[in-house]
Amino acid sequence: MEEKFLVTPHPDIELGFKRNDIEYFLTFPRNGINSETGLIFCVPHIGDKADSEYQKSKLRPYLADKYNCIAVGVNYFGIGNRPETGSFYNIDENFLYWISQIYGIAPEAYVINNWPDIDKLFSLLEKKGITYIAPSCCAMISIANDEYQSFGFLPAIDYLQVLGDILKRHVINKKRIIAFGSSYGGYLALLLGKFAPNTFSHIISNSGFLCSHMTYIVGKELGNRIRIKVKGDMVSIMETYEFRGTAKRHNVTFFAASNNPWTINDETSPYYFSDSHRAIRSLLRENHMVRSETEYHIFHSIEDLIAPIDHADKFVEILKSKAISAHYKRIGVEDIDGTIFKNLSHGMEASLRGIFDYAAKSNNKNLCKGNAVTDFDMGSVNIFDCNEKSYVFTFCNNYDIKAEIKNNVRIG
Repeated sequence: MEEKFLVTPHPDIELGFKRNDIEYFLTFPRNGINSETGLIFCVPHIGDKADSEYQKSKLRPYLADKYNCIAVGVNYFGIGNRPETGSFYNIDENFLYWISQIYGIAPEAYVINNWPDIDKLFSLLEKKGITYIAPSCCAMISIANDEYQSFGFLPAIDYLQVLGDILKRHVINKKRIIAFGSSYGGYLALLLGKFAPNTFSHIISNSGFLCSHMTYIVGKELGNRIRIKVKGDMVSIMETYEFRGTAKRHNVTFFAASNNPWTINDETSPYYFSDSHRAIRSLLRENHMVRSETEYHIFHSIEDLIAPIDHADKFVEILKSKAISAHYKRIGVEDIDGTIFKNLSHGMEASLRGIFDYAAKSNNKNLCKGNAVTDFDMGSVNIFDCNEKSYVFTFCNNYDIKAEIKNNVRIG
């Protein structure tokens, strides 16, 4: 059984953007819930959604039934930044200008009723034998629902908001609250452990990011490295730095950048992505991690070009320095089994169900921690010193959460 809910979001305390209600889904065990029923956050990666066919029909029901948990999916802030999740792309006058200057194709050849016919443009490029467009011809990706790429911060708060809402609605076994994700989803799961260190029994991350990736935050200022592949009238964003393979109709690759408000060029802008913004999003700051009962399971390819393995190595060292239990599997050639791990690329085309089962087998406590206390129950006030700013997370006994940013006063 699945139910859909909406919850009022936390205000955007960094940029002040208007927020839409958070949409989330609960998948219940087939046999119903009991005193042992826990909760699993199944965090989708970018390019997936909580209500995708895989999430709602395959992953969540499997985990809910096998592990007696309410499996939760959240359409978090900024999830819609792939064509398959609702984003769209724009080409501006700069794009049109450089297509004309570099490739000699005037806008009149493919702009119809003031709207560019992309398929026609790439047909013309194909006829010229062009398969790769210069970075100066960069399209802008607009995220669905007028959102932007917060890169971890707002999405993690969304999950904490949803958790509070669930705890208001259902009595669950608070010894068994688990966060699980891959790639960006793994990163969000890890951030939840940072922001709410007394809440989760287990956090499982496959190929998770460990810090900000500026390409995804201010790509338009960096000459972005996200690529779009055009196959006829079909457009998809590539997450890798290289494209391999050919298309039958068109084989044209061009650059695109998320049309985010962030800037790293203008320090006077209210949208300046400062060192404080970087710090709160980082899992590599030892002073931000505190000892907890949370057990971590980290899976990472030694050849990951998107989320480098040395970041994962450093994070696990930090966990161990805080006496936090960490199960770390560095995936090499010998681990490619064709079932759980398919290759050594980012994400490893891994089976998410297989990874969860693998992590669960390494635990003999039924995925429980020692106590049923969460940060909400403790009334925790978690403060993260982020250079000139501090981020403060206040967890209330009524299961509400409040995040604030305060100026730090430095003496000397």
